[in-house]
Amino acid sequence: MNVLARDTVITAEVVGVATHPEDDLVLATAASARADYLVTGDRQLLRLGSFKGVSIISPADFARVLDEQDAGRSDPATR
Repeated sequence: MNVLARDTVITAEVVGVATHPEDDLVLATAASARADYLVTGDRQLLRLGSFKGVSIISPADFARVLDEQDAGRSDPATR
């Protein structure tokens, strides 16, 4: 996973997927940016699990993802 920040033009149209319209905008932004992860504590978004290839995970789960990646980088067998 490469970490980068950029402006994203919202190209995905999302209507009625989430329980709140503002959450549809969050999903549209993540999908338009082709994000790997949407990190949220919002229980309703977390229930979706994923959307258009974007994994929706909690902060704690994302921390585990990062820990696993760091462990893989420091393992001499993976170099």
